[in-house]
Amino acid sequence: MYLPHPFDLARGSLGAAAERLCADGMADIVEVFNAKIADQALNDRAAALAALWDLPGAAGSDAHDPDGVGAAYLEMPDFEGPASFLTSLRSARMVGEYRAHAPRFPAQ
Repeated sequence: MYLPHPFDLARGSLGAAAERLCADGMADIVEVFNAKIADQALNDRAAALAALWDLPGAAGSDAHDPDGVGAAYLEMPDFEGPASFLTSLRSARMVGEYRAHAPRFPAQ
């Protein structure tokens, strides 16, 4: 199970449930960098959660617009299958930068 932006209050986040999922062994990966989160402390909190439970971290562009594509990604060794993916993820190099959401179109 992948925990996306677990502490971002601006969007649906898991908050305390993320900690319970990790404690209960239900989480496999924690998103430790999300390119749409302006407050880096929230990403840092997610990284601390992953470290606490020895879970691999991942990055997400959260691209809901063309400008967001590629804002965050992982460079990782090749893998074959789910277990190999999790192993490879542990040695991934994270690349990412904050990119604000695209402006919303006015309601018509």
